[in-house]
Amino acid sequence: MGIAETHLSGQLGDIARDLFEVKSEKGGELIGLCPAPGHDDKNPSFSYNPDKDICHCFSCGFKGDIITLWSTVKGYGDDKEGFRAFCEEFGISDNLDPPAPGRQKPPPEDLQPLNEACAMLGPLPDDWVKKLSRTRAWSPGALEYLGIRQQTHYQEK
Repeated sequence: MGIAETHLSGQLGDIARDLFEVKSEKGGELIGLCPAPGHDDKNPSFSYNPDKDICHCFSCGFKGDIITLWSTVKGYGDDKEGFRAFCEEFGISDNLDPPAPGRQKPPPEDLQPLNEACAMLGPLPDDWVKKLSRTRAWSPGALEYLGIRQQTHYQEK
């Protein structure tokens, strides 16, 4: 569940209606003209499902969630600046940065085997860090704090 879905679940349809021209509704999905830049949509090819928080244009391929849609329509694109602007617009805390050093609790003893298993995983490649920063607005510091790693070791059965 995304941050918008968590904080604005009952409002997602109304927010979407303000972002693109809805022509019809079918099975809970809003169907209308695609708002993607450069797509001069004449026939309804765009769909947004507020229950799943997913949008997709069947013509140009634009897709994402309500934050991606809002950021694109408002001219931010799909980046951290758009995410922060969305959060500010709708009163959601956007604290993506990890807590300051020294404020973290030591891991419980029962996590020691998990920590050892994670130590075998390789670091996340720079291209993945950039992709997650661009598509999910995750800062490199947050990825480091969360210990996001790349699986490079597999057990044989």
